[in-house]
Amino acid sequence: MPQSEVDFTVAHEFAHVSLGHQQPGATTVPPGAVVQSHEDVPFEQDTDGLAESWGFALPKVGRRQRKKK
Repeated sequence: MPQSEVDFTVAHEFAHVSLGHQQPGATTVPPGAVVQSHEDVPFEQDTDGLAESWGFALPKVGRRQRKKK
């Protein structure tokens, strides 16, 4: 895995904490929702956006998946 992808992944996980996604009772995906990809989940989009705002580039795979929408 390229270092830039590792860096983004770590920033993404810190963004989850910063956004409070680890708090008890924080609902991230509605019950019964069908999730086909990471980008289909709004809280993941928010998390990616925060990591990007910190200066970490979204890996090319993520960009390619986003453009398919």
